[in-house]
Amino acid sequence: SGAQRILLGGDDAAAHAIKALMHDSVARAVVAIVPVPPYLADQPAFDHMMPAALAFERSHEQALVDEVVDLARSGGRGALGVPAVLACLANKQVELLLVPWPLRQPGLRASLPELALAAGAAIELVAGPAAERLEHEGGLAARLFYPQAAPPAASA
Repeated sequence: SGAQRILLGGDDAAAHAIKALMHDSVARAVVAIVPVPPYLADQPAFDHMMPAALAFERSHEQALVDEVVDLARSGGRGALGVPAVLACLANKQVELLLVPWPLRQPGLRASLPELALAAGAAIELVAGPAAERLEHEGGLAARLFYPQAAPPAASA
């Protein structure tokens, strides 16, 4: 449903003026304004802006991973680790599936897209420090539509 993130490049004053003319709903999507020299052709301008785009993307991915880890650890709407996430996918509880890129488990690489599609879950591939944290937390994470049910208490 349209662009979720916008990077404006070009003359700094002109880019800020353009942002000021945008509707608020569009201006909120502007994640960075990157000064780009006017003499750069399309590809060099793109290359000049790419570090800002990647920095925002890595920051966004880290925030998602941190959010889901916090949700899972607080007993809320999060699941961590391959077994827990696969169970939540089977139960159609997963709103957002977080997958480290590159995924080191070949079997999951083939099956996760189908499982997510069948469960109605979105997939977010994360790289860099966010992927490292995800690996440390069990390899997969999921933000759930509703909290997981607590396991039944063992009777004595």
